[in-house]
Amino acid sequence: MPIETLASYIKAEKHLPGIPSEKEVVEEGLSLAAMQVSMMQKIEELTLYIIQLQKQIDDLNTKEVATTEITDDNEASLQPITPVISLPNSSTSN
Repeated sequence: MPIETLASYIKAEKHLPGIPSEKEVVEEGLSLAAMQVSMMQKIEELTLYIIQLQKQIDDLNTKEVATTEITDDNEASLQPITPVISLPNSSTSN
């Protein structure tokens, strides 16, 4: 489930998908075995999400290093500008 969809669901329902709401638990009770299965599923989803985030971080870091190297190469290849004409010195008296 995309993170935006999950956030919308939690905001609307006030609980994670696949996890009973407080009202359901109060009215119907709680099966520890079913809750354990649900918790393991959520742990797996979180682990996969963390792996996805780490991949995005690694990709961004790789792009940053490449951009920095290109910038450094470009700066190193720049030649100083040498004036072609000389301007009169404006600090001298008339």
